Parts: sequence; C-alpha cells; structure tokens
Amino acid sequence: MHFQKGEYSQAKLVRVLKGAVLDIAIDLRKNSETFGKYVTVELNEKNKKMFFIPRNFAHGFLTLEDNTEFFYKCDNFYNPKSEAGIMWNDKDLNIEWNLKKYGINENELIISEKDKKNMSFKEYKKINNIEFIDFNYIKKLERKALIDLEKNNYEGVVTKSRTLLEEIFCYGIEKKNMNPQTNKGDINKLFSEFRQIYKMDEDKNLGERIRKLISGLYSIVSAIGEIRNHNSDSHGIGTQRVGILEHHARLVLNSSIIISEYMISIIENDKKN
Repeated sequence: MHFQKGEYSQAKLVRVLKGAVLDIAIDLRKNSETFGKYVTVELNEKNKKMFFIPRNFAHGFLTLEDNTEFFYKCDNFYNPKSEAGIMWNDKDLNIEWNLKKYGINENELIISEKDKKNMSFKEYKKINNIEFIDFNYIKKLERKALIDLEKNNYEGVVTKSRTLLEEIFCYGIEKKNMNPQTNKGDINKLFSEFRQIYKMDEDKNLGERIRKLISGLYSIVSAIGEIRNHNSDSHGIGTQRVGILEHHARLVLNSSIIISEYMISIIENDKKN
C-alpha cells in the first residue's frame, strides 16, 4: 500500500485499459473519522470505471488478469525519498482482498522485494505519533496510572489524570475541525471550549438534576487541574507542596476516567447526528 509524504503527497486518478484489478485505498488522514478504514473497487476494461484516490491515502491493487494495463494520472511528481508503504496484509488493517472469490492462491502472489519490507500500520502510527482516543485509550492510561498507585507514585497518578482530560478535550475539539492550540495547557479553557462546541448546556432533553450534575463537572475539572499544578510531580514548588495520599490519588483518577468516558460518549453521539 503506497503513498508519498509531505509536500510530495499525491492524488491519483486510476483506470484499467486492459484486464482487471481490485483497487484499494486506505484513509491515512490523522483527524479523519474514517482513519485506517479502506475502500475497494474492481476496475476492468469492461466496466470502464475510474477511481480517484485523494492525497493522504495509501493505494494498492491486486491484478486479476495477466497482461493487465493500469493507467495512473497523478497531481504531483514522483519523489523516491518521500515514498513509503504499509504491508498489504497488515493484521490491524485486515484488508479483504477476496483471494478466494478470484481463485487466487496467496502463495502464488507476486510481491516486489521493496513491498515485502513495508512497515506495519502500528509502525506507521508510531512514527506519525497517531493514537486513537477512545474507551480503550482511557483504559490503557488507567492501567498506567494504577501501576503508579502500586508504586506509591500518587503524584504521577494526578499528572496522568490531568493529561487524560486535556487530551480528551483537545481530541473532541479537533474532531470539530477546530484548533485547540490557543488553549492548550489551560484545562479550564479547554473544557469551556468543549462544552460550547458540543452545546452541552443546550440539550433541552436534560432534566434539571442532570443539568446540575453536568454543571458540577466544571468544578471537578478545575480542581484536578489545580491539584496537578500545585501538588503533582510536574511542578516543583518547595514548601508549598502538599502531600497526596492514596485515597486522594484514587479520587482524582476515578473522577478523570468518569469524565473522560462521558466526553467520549458525547463525541461518539455527535458523530451519529
């Protein structure tokens, strides 16, 4: 699955002049709702279909007939130094190549030596600092914080809890194609921006008690931010520092997890509407 990076990223318009291929494109746009998803289309000389692959997509194809002629039209020049690729059979992408449908034996596939050295999708995400923020991500960070608890690193728990909230708020803001950079580092402003963007206070279906509960989240978020700023291991403030006990650390962690899960639910529900 090929693509070019940076300024040499390419959009392609492809078609088959002779024979047939199964053509596949993978969305590699970092903030796209379909990131890591793929689309397939069969192109052949009879259906005369053309397939447009936008920039920041990986592209690959399976030849279905001998002597197939495949035509590319690209909007940018080929640049070997910017070229990269992801394995065609990556387990995380789990692309359905329909080999059985086309009567193709996997052992008979002809794959170039260069393509055999392509990276995995996990490697691609690691290189590009991409990680999905969802319920699994929250659980992952929770496990890291629990390790800190076991080691009596309660200040580390507070730092991770605050970081989780900030990342959730930034993620939600970015999903609305807005830039949270101006408020990064100020968790109260990030939460206020999140509330405004997702109209958390405007839901007419909310009962008064639920509305009060949501309103109280601001105080909790603000308190977690202040505890982290004044007490955690991210700031050395000498004699002003107050020790954090285990039950305090658990309270901060559990509060941040509950709020984060609620925010993820808001983001997911917004996608459906």
